[in-house]
Amino acid sequence: MPDGQAAGERVIRVALGNRFQNVINEAVESGEFTSADDVVAEAMRLFAVEREKFLALKASIAEALADPRLLTPEEVDASLEATFAELRARGIPE
Repeated sequence: MPDGQAAGERVIRVALGNRFQNVINEAVESGEFTSADDVVAEAMRLFAVEREKFLALKASIAEALADPRLLTPEEVDASLEATFAELRARGIPE
């Protein structure tokens, strides 16, 4: 197992452009993160959260479009709030 790699982790190779390499370098050099791995892990964690929110919203929109009823703005707001409440209950912030 390579140094710094935990059991069960898989190493992947990713090509990043200069922009993202600079962001990673700055985050490590500033002391905000201890390594490039930590920066990428946090970025992936945030991506997973945002992706889950996007997919939930997309499903809510598809459900609304398939619903033949005409809804009032209040009913639409309530439905969206229910979707966001479900995400919060699963620990996913808005």
